[in-house]
Amino acid sequence: VGLAQFLIGLACTTRAVRSARPVTDIGLCTLTDEVRAAVACRRTVRLRESDAVGTAATAGWLRPVVLVSPRWREWTPAERRTVLAHELAHVARADFPARLVARLAVALHGYHPLIRWLGHRLTLRQEMAADARAAGVCGGRAAYLKCLAALALKADARSVGLAPTFL
Repeated sequence: VGLAQFLIGLACTTRAVRSARPVTDIGLCTLTDEVRAAVACRRTVRLRESDAVGTAATAGWLRPVVLVSPRWREWTPAERRTVLAHELAHVARADFPARLVARLAVALHGYHPLIRWLGHRLTLRQEMAADARAAGVCGGRAAYLKCLAALALKADARSVGLAPTFL
């Protein structure tokens, strides 16, 4: 059952990435390149717009992609920078493959509470590390926190399916 959930989540993530539309806005693409350099992300990253994410998400290992919500146009410039810095920090740290391995371990050994706990801890630590790296690019911790809080208040409460398991 755990392996079936893993494969379904992976398929939903793949479908979300493939159905996403490329972002062609020059301003956002320029900001992405600027932030990518600031967070020391050496990898080329594709920027795509997807209805499958609430705010933004990162997926992919060999060809990483940052998915942004279609509502990105409503974000302030500081919020755009914050979101991109956080997601590009995940790419720079190669968090997606590590999360994939952790999810597979939980799928195969989900009966063991320590494996589930370690999988959740890994996810939490990845988010904290991405936040720490992104805060330095976004004007400090206070400014970063204000942007995240504003985005959380604007977030759409609708469910986005199984893809968030991996995004």
